[in-house]
Amino acid sequence: MGIFSNKQKIDMESFCRYYYDSQMFHANVDGVDGSQDILDHVYQLLLDSFPSFSKVDRRLFEIEMTAMNLELFSLVFFKKYPDIDKAVQQAIFTLRYLQSKDGSKIWESVGAYNKTVGKTATIGKDGQHLSENTAFGRMTITRVNTFRYNLFEKWMKTHCKDPDNLTENEKEILNCVAHVCNHVEADILRYNQIGNRLLTGQFLFRIGAESLWGSNWTPSEDFALRAASNSLSMYETADKILKTVDLKFP
Repeated sequence: MGIFSNKQKIDMESFCRYYYDSQMFHANVDGVDGSQDILDHVYQLLLDSFPSFSKVDRRLFEIEMTAMNLELFSLVFFKKYPDIDKAVQQAIFTLRYLQSKDGSKIWESVGAYNKTVGKTATIGKDGQHLSENTAFGRMTITRVNTFRYNLFEKWMKTHCKDPDNLTENEKEILNCVAHVCNHVEADILRYNQIGNRLLTGQFLFRIGAESLWGSNWTPSEDFALRAASNSLSMYETADKILKTVDLKFP
């Protein structure tokens, strides 16, 4: 399909624009709106398992689907291009792309999923945050936080004219840098996909599961598996397609 069909060199922004357009923002490719097909398929998949899913606001569902997809794409992007400058370029492009589409609500949601992804670097096999009361917990938390902080500080000092007096544009860019830093050592597949399940929980929370079905609502195993397979599919699709191109950066 289009530029995804053969391994080729392409500039990063053109690739990301094509991916976002075709996978999330309703561009017609060969006469097909692939992104709408994806949204309709997932909605129906969840509805078939849990008929009360019809109570979810469809517009909110699509916003959160798109935001989660963008975050997972960025996570996979960082794993392929771990150089912070390249990853920040991709994050900035994503922000500007959304701004051009009046997507401030989507960017806000991306931030929520980004924080969830970031936490996967410091969770244990039980899905709980590591404890600073154990040597392993302290070591892991300190290592991750220190590395992320140093990356952020170095980028800010080398790219901002006056770190103590940031412009609005610099603040937006630093928000993108923070998004990238949250991907350091993050892994949604570790420990039998605990991170992916946490991401699914964030998605259900953001589409209003608690307010619709109560704080004690527990999804069936079938529904939970279908919901988790959705985010996993986003991740795997991004990984597969990113392997088809050799991106060029300014």
